[in-house]
Amino acid sequence: MEGFNDVIGLDNLGVPALGIMSNRMTEAQVGKIARWAKQVGSGRVTLMFDCDPGGVEGAKEALWYFAEQRLDVRLAWSPSMHGGAFAGKQPEALTREEVEQFLASGTPS
Repeated sequence: MEGFNDVIGLDNLGVPALGIMSNRMTEAQVGKIARWAKQVGSGRVTLMFDCDPGGVEGAKEALWYFAEQRLDVRLAWSPSMHGGAFAGKQPEALTREEVEQFLASGTPS
């Protein structure tokens, strides 16, 4: 996630999340998240940045960083994934039904 509102929104729906407070990650953030993913997340990270141009650029960069750490990194959404249904959306705006749709498809974790 990018921000604290995204984290709070998903937490309210029962989905654990971590916010980086930007759409760009620092090396220190990559290192910490990679360490946590390996310790408690089975080496898996699912990215759900805002589904807008800035979020897409940040997600591309984060995908690369986490792949370099040899993590199982997944992209939850993009403007073209899921038939474009989430283009322009932010994670904080997701409904319970949309989260259940993601979980049923096995996309986010």
